[in-house]
Amino acid sequence: MPSTKSEQESIKWWVDQQRTGEGRKEGSPAPAAARFYITAKGFEQERARTGLVDVNVKLLESANPPENGFATLSLLDERAPQNVVERIKRALPLPKGARAAIIDCGRMVRAIVTGSPPGERILEFNFNRDEPTFDVWVRGEWQEEIVFRNLGEIYRAARVLIEEYLGSEALAKPEFWT
Repeated sequence: MPSTKSEQESIKWWVDQQRTGEGRKEGSPAPAAARFYITAKGFEQERARTGLVDVNVKLLESANPPENGFATLSLLDERAPQNVVERIKRALPLPKGARAAIIDCGRMVRAIVTGSPPGERILEFNFNRDEPTFDVWVRGEWQEEIVFRNLGEIYRAARVLIEEYLGSEALAKPEFWT
């Protein structure tokens, strides 16, 4: 909705609406808050989503997993325990021609799986202890996100999700090729 107020007044109005009645009431918003809201102004969700797909493709390229196999890419000096990485690999049965990059961020591990042709479908499993998630993109278009209650759920669901999006039946559907 267009506003006739200046940008600074609009920010102040939004900040004032969020206040509980305590603290500073007059004047412009604190500098840190003003910078934050100005930064968020014009945020484009679709552009961010596209950027995430691009990041996943770049991570796959950097890890360079072999066809029918896994490669690990460590982004930090801190590493996830090897038994966690092995458990993730066991939870992700790769269909023929698929490949996967295990992205080790120390306390959190992601797995990016793609089929053949590479990048056509991208499955991202985020094995974050606090909020495990699964996302899927087909030809760069985001299709679905699933948030799991715990790691056990994502481990149990991984096999089914890979079959649903990269299995032979999924790839045989006409909408995959059109």
